[in-house]
Amino acid sequence: MLTNNSPPVPPLDESVAVSFSPREAQVLELLKQGLTNRQIALRLGISYLTVKVHLHHIYAKLGVDNRVAVILWLVEHRHSNNGNGHSESSNSKIQIPKD
Repeated sequence: MLTNNSPPVPPLDESVAVSFSPREAQVLELLKQGLTNRQIALRLGISYLTVKVHLHHIYAKLGVDNRVAVILWLVEHRHSNNGNGHSESSNSKIQIPKD
């Protein structure tokens, strides 16, 4: 829950891109669908602890500390991507369009 003590989101002067590995992008997509860590692990055929590691990396890249904050970050930054979940390189990116 956001409070008045929450740090403000800095204004975006240019488009912002956050890069994720292909597996982090898969975890992020399943997180957006509301799956639990165990459900994500089963869906991807990886361990529950590996999901937690990927989530930790996602949190660090976005500067958040929990799954709800990831969703809020995506909403606040008007999440979009190139349609297939991957950029032209091997990393996935979340593109934040300039207003």
